[in-house]
Amino acid sequence: MKFGIFRRFKRFLGMNSNESKGIFFGWYTVIVSTLMGLWSAGTWYYGFGAYFKPLAQEFNLSRATTSSLWSFGRFEGGVEGPFGGIATDKWGPRLVNLIGVFLSGLGFFLMYFATNLLTIALFWMITSIGFNLGYSGPLDKALTDWFVKKRGTVLTISRLGRVAGGSVMPSFMTFFLIHYGWRSAFLIVGILTWIIGLPTALFLVRRHRPEYYGLMPDGMKVEGDAMDTEALIKAGQEYTSKLGEHEFSTWEALKTKAYWIPQIADGFSGWIYPAVTVHIIPYLTDIGISPVIAAATLGFMVFMSTPGRIIGGIVSDRLSTKNIKYLLMGSSLSYSFGMLILVTLVSTTKIIWFIYASLALFGVGIGIFSTAQPMLYARFFGRKNFGTITGIYATLRLSIQLASPVYAGWIYDVTGNYMSAFTTTLGLCAVGIVLYFLTQPPKQPIQGKLFE
Repeated sequence: MKFGIFRRFKRFLGMNSNESKGIFFGWYTVIVSTLMGLWSAGTWYYGFGAYFKPLAQEFNLSRATTSSLWSFGRFEGGVEGPFGGIATDKWGPRLVNLIGVFLSGLGFFLMYFATNLLTIALFWMITSIGFNLGYSGPLDKALTDWFVKKRGTVLTISRLGRVAGGSVMPSFMTFFLIHYGWRSAFLIVGILTWIIGLPTALFLVRRHRPEYYGLMPDGMKVEGDAMDTEALIKAGQEYTSKLGEHEFSTWEALKTKAYWIPQIADGFSGWIYPAVTVHIIPYLTDIGISPVIAAATLGFMVFMSTPGRIIGGIVSDRLSTKNIKYLLMGSSLSYSFGMLILVTLVSTTKIIWFIYASLALFGVGIGIFSTAQPMLYARFFGRKNFGTITGIYATLRLSIQLASPVYAGWIYDVTGNYMSAFTTTLGLCAVGIVLYFLTQPPKQPIQGKLFE
């Protein structure tokens, strides 16, 4: 009886391998990715700006030291990136996602008991391991496995969850921190992380690509025997090849210029956004903006990433592989104009509309990047080793994610303001734009066996 109920539940979700009607199961993974993106962006990535001053004041920390907590979380994400990617490619996105949800909830829960900088760093590391390991990487891998022709569209949808989380949650967390204290905030967020994340990961994320379940990417009609997995895998490869996407082994990808040039470009352009994300609330409160309004402007920045995410995702579905680089160039240009306004007009006039204009451009830039960047690597190197390839990418961005916010905090501690740190990022971003322009797709590979 219990197996009959489970089969009916699977049929309701569209999980039966011989089911030709109903909702394509990949769309349930889109829902999970959207929900997880909302939660991770609102409580961890963008939410750190809300925790910044309460933690600094409670433990008498400098801004450079407080910034290092956020950077430390990004640091260990870079260290674990390849291992998480390999694990995702080998054991599937569901298991890695479940582990990540458990650890992120545990880290938040333990923050309630923090008593000094060492315990804060330890508990925040657990939180960051969970988010870095189990959210973006495995869920992007799942979406990349289940969608090819519609990949940009579904990545856009999933990233809109991050918009919602980053837009709403920082203000909510700031209000909660002011009225109930940071310890209670962390405790409740940890429990909610488990309640929301564990069931959705367990039931709505699959281990393999659709061919293993008698389905085709994008919900395309299955030709022939749906139970012949080997034939379906071959049909899936032929389907992606017709769309200009070929399967690279990890080693084959690493030997191409197409892998390294955009990596270096990301490194130069990537100095701007981490510094702004961590320090924009402290910066705005320094110039006289109230904490709640400053948090709201951060939410506005994240909200304004919506058009960028739509452009980056939907437009990339319609661009040829070689032209996706222009979206990444546009992302960096948007960052640059936003920073230019911040260091010239905002710092001198403190007019709220200039603040909103600057943050709108930052938002559009990160929106384009967040969908166009995984599209570029998926188009260049295929689905099979996407987790490992992008995991290594995360490690190579490690130094930027680590250095940018700490550098900005250090400049503030030395000079009393952020201007020198913010200005430096403009020149670096210009170099990144040139390198994106030089990016070209790789040649079709000779199929390898590494990490299969």
